[in-house]
Amino acid sequence: MSARTEIVMQVLEVQRAPDEAALAKLADRLADDIVMGSPMGSAQGKDKILRRLGRGAGGGGGGGAMAGMMEQLKWSDPAEDGAKVTVNATLPEGLPLPFPIKGIEMIFSFRDDDLIERIDFNPQM
Repeated sequence: MSARTEIVMQVLEVQRAPDEAALAKLADRLADDIVMGSPMGSAQGKDKILRRLGRGAGGGGGGGAMAGMMEQLKWSDPAEDGAKVTVNATLPEGLPLPFPIKGIEMIFSFRDDDLIERIDFNPQM
């Protein structure tokens, strides 16, 4: 498994079971000026992205429907294409979501030094 695939797996694990230690370890894998783009808005900066990724962690900020949903997802194996790694998930039926989506695609873009510089979160309708 490549270093980039391992980092993406680490991000997915943090979303399933966020805790402060895992978030601190993940922080070393994110560029300081990382951007996360999604239809719900974009965020920039390591601290903001860590809060989004670790919603359920103690003090991480919020939880809610999205955090509960992330715990139930089964992700595809990461697919690498150059500096990008993509994973997909199909949502289980019956999740109480405010909008109807069938799946999620996440695209991680890496710098040459293997730090994540961008995460694109794309719901699949």
